[in-house]
Amino acid sequence: MSEKRDTENLTGSVEIQRDDRALKPRYMQHIGKELYLFDSVFNGTTYIHVQELDRENTRSTLNGITLTLQRCNELYSILPEVVIHIDQIRRSEPTFYRRHIGGNWYVTMETGFNTVYIRKFWLPDNATSIRATGNGVSLSFNQFDELKNGLRIIDSFVPELNSVMPCYLSGNHLRDLCIECSPNNNGIA
Repeated sequence: MSEKRDTENLTGSVEIQRDDRALKPRYMQHIGKELYLFDSVFNGTTYIHVQELDRENTRSTLNGITLTLQRCNELYSILPEVVIHIDQIRRSEPTFYRRHIGGNWYVTMETGFNTVYIRKFWLPDNATSIRATGNGVSLSFNQFDELKNGLRIIDSFVPELNSVMPCYLSGNHLRDLCIECSPNNNGIA
């Protein structure tokens, strides 16, 4: 069990607000431009955000992503894979990477774009492949490095991340079609 850390230095006095409800993060890290990694609790459920703040750093905008703890843990688990593909792109080696992190959320990258995308996808009616939506975040490699560093320590401030069980370990996962693993209800993830 780790001792409780003083989060004042990391979170400062920034208070994130939306619709006049103050969200008081236990962890906040600037990852570049107006993007921040932070947590929030809404209706008793904890979420992890990669979100833009306004110029005064007092309100979150709608630009960014909100992940469940399970999806955040899945993102954390694939960090080594993403780093390998970043290195390939930096060496101008051909690469295409798309990894499912839960629901219809994916991390994608490809040669020619120095960007890590964390984006929601959808399956159009009568289609056999998923398509990207406008909902997501595009991170430069430097921003991704900052995100990676933040994800490595955020669980010290948001201990719920340590107790999230992957869906494939739950009893319902094998009996029912898991909405996290197969969100389109047809095996297309």
